[in-house]
Amino acid sequence: MDHYVPPDIDNEDDIFKTVQVGINFDRYDKIPVELSGSKPTSPINMFSEAGLLDTIQRNVNRAKYTKPTPIQKYAIPAISAGRDLMGCAQTGSGKTVCYTWHHV
Repeated sequence: MDHYVPPDIDNEDDIFKTVQVGINFDRYDKIPVELSGSKPTSPINMFSEAGLLDTIQRNVNRAKYTKPTPIQKYAIPAISAGRDLMGCAQTGSGKTVCYTWHHV
């Protein structure tokens, strides 16, 4: 059985050359979000407000992610504040990445 071996990459920017801007998330702003608990955190509107590590933020920029999804707007600040979080959103909405970005 052959195992996949990723190609050698001389320049990390080469990974992102074919990345294109995705769907229009402005339409997602109409999705209702419920937030509860004592002293709830405030949502972010841009990834640049998330306080991500520089290496993560650079890759977010390279991937052309600019606007968080509704779940990300609320989850990233809650996770950053060390709050408990229970989120429910459709597959592909970015739930898991919120956790991984702040736990690397």
